[in-house]
Amino acid sequence: MRASLPLVLALALTVAATADSSAGMSASDTATQWFQVHDRNGDGYLTADEVIVYEAKLAKRMDKDGNGKLSVEEYIAGIPADQIDLVERYRRRFKTMDADGDAFVTEEELTVFYRFVLKTADTNGDDHVSLQEWLGATEGE
Repeated sequence: MRASLPLVLALALTVAATADSSAGMSASDTATQWFQVHDRNGDGYLTADEVIVYEAKLAKRMDKDGNGKLSVEEYIAGIPADQIDLVERYRRRFKTMDADGDAFVTEEELTVFYRFVLKTADTNGDDHVSLQEWLGATEGE
């Protein structure tokens, strides 16, 4: 993984553009919302499989040309152009996920990225990330 730990964790925060900027959410609120959206079974913990399955479905919907990989244009589509900071954050996350630097993110690259993010956040090593662990990992980002 090319990016530093704080950068990777900051980049992992994927929240709708309107919630991220216009609702005036704090970083903690944004991290909590991301956690809740990705806790698909509602058990209070994230697993890599849970997050990856959800993110892969999102990626498939974003893949407008159906080629099985995302371009940066597909990845940032739908973010209002006037939300420059959010667009740039998504561009940086895309670049981090694009491990081979070919300007596309595949499902494999997405999987590697989120496994790394969750493994890093899992401070007790139980393969489950609690909200407390997630907030600790994303603090200050």
